[in-house]
Amino acid sequence: MVNLRHQYVAVVAGGAKSYLHIEGPYEQVVRVDCYHFIPEAQTVMLHLATKLNFSRHVLPTFVPENENVTDSECLAVGQDKYGRTKTLRVHLNTTNCSGERVRCYHKDLKQPYYHHESCYTPEATRSGVIVCKTSRSGWYPVGFYQHKRGLCGFNEIVRVISLVESYEKIQNVLHNEQCGGHLYPEPPCAGKRCRYGKCVGERLLCDRKPDCADGSDEDPGLCATRNQTGSK
Repeated sequence: MVNLRHQYVAVVAGGAKSYLHIEGPYEQVVRVDCYHFIPEAQTVMLHLATKLNFSRHVLPTFVPENENVTDSECLAVGQDKYGRTKTLRVHLNTTNCSGERVRCYHKDLKQPYYHHESCYTPEATRSGVIVCKTSRSGWYPVGFYQHKRGLCGFNEIVRVISLVESYEKIQNVLHNEQCGGHLYPEPPCAGKRCRYGKCVGERLLCDRKPDCADGSDEDPGLCATRNQTGSK
């Protein structure tokens, strides 16, 4: 379990594709200062220290009060070995599914057999999310899947951990402050905090070996200031 007193956790929204390993022009990085666990949904809700600025690159999700299954368009969302987002149109399967808080989905039968080389590589993700939307709503999450063949598993039936039964609980968390007086301040960092949260100690700053992904710990301005301070 994460301890926010000592560990720095951040959310990246609107970022570039992860496989590029670069900072995106529309990227927002916000620290997490509290979290709330919903055990029955196996879900953790994160509270952000500052609000995100919504744009066409950063959009809020949608949680319906009542789900309209008959008017839903659904996608299974996953990633390939390069971190690229892949989607597959799927349908709810109610005939061959059993289990509490479980839903089952399979690919759209009108689509050909889904075969993608990234499904069968060790690097490809095995888990992802099912999102749906209706003619009156935006996309909203309905559950999480985990399958040894990733998106290719939807050629058959995939069991999904359902969020739908927990919508009321999620709405309650959203509408009522759950953190109270437990908003954690940023953990101390004796050195420099990188953009994505890594703490670089004083001894590693300006050592001609970048430790931050963006190389900010070797920034000429920072190093010049440190040299001036050290020479006094």
